[in-house]
Amino acid sequence: MNVKKIVYPTRYFIGIEHDHPLPMSHKEDSHVAPLFRRLQAWEEDIDHVKIPKQFVGLACYPPKVLELDTFDYFALLEVHELQDTTAPLVQKKLTKWNVFRNRNYL
Repeated sequence: MNVKKIVYPTRYFIGIEHDHPLPMSHKEDSHVAPLFRRLQAWEEDIDHVKIPKQFVGLACYPPKVLELDTFDYFALLEVHELQDTTAPLVQKKLTKWNVFRNRNYL
């Protein structure tokens, strides 16, 4: 079997959540750019930012995603560790995880 194991370490992020859940049919370009601009305005209040800066968009799907037809969206900046935050900033921890991928996959 021609499989490659990719290990992603635990990573920490601080950022801003979109004001309301987005519909599954949402076109990202209309709300994402302003959300990242809002995050940049708060950037000086975020300590221990990883260099080079890693900005990430994270979509979180609720357990009842098929019923609700919505998802939550976050604009995040990677940091070395979680820290105390004040609204509107939120924290996210993405735990270590493994992916097994076919080596021929691009």
